[in-house]
Amino acid sequence: PVHTSPSPFEPRPSEGINHANVVAMLAARVRRSGSTTALRHRAAGSWRALTWAQWWNRSRALAAGLVEQLGVQ
Repeated sequence: PVHTSPSPFEPRPSEGINHANVVAMLAARVRRSGSTTALRHRAAGSWRALTWAQWWNRSRALAAGLVEQLGVQ
């Protein structure tokens, strides 16, 4: 049997279109959810969590290094 939806599909815009760029989108998320987990990754055999605030700080450090060491603008 063919499944029909009771209503037509209506795409919802993602949060990203409300911000000028990715940096602004990340900054808004950090303000809302800074202490909550953003990412998990494996390190030394166990899972580690990274909060939104930590991701923000590491991203800024990476960007600063790119500017300082490579002249990226």
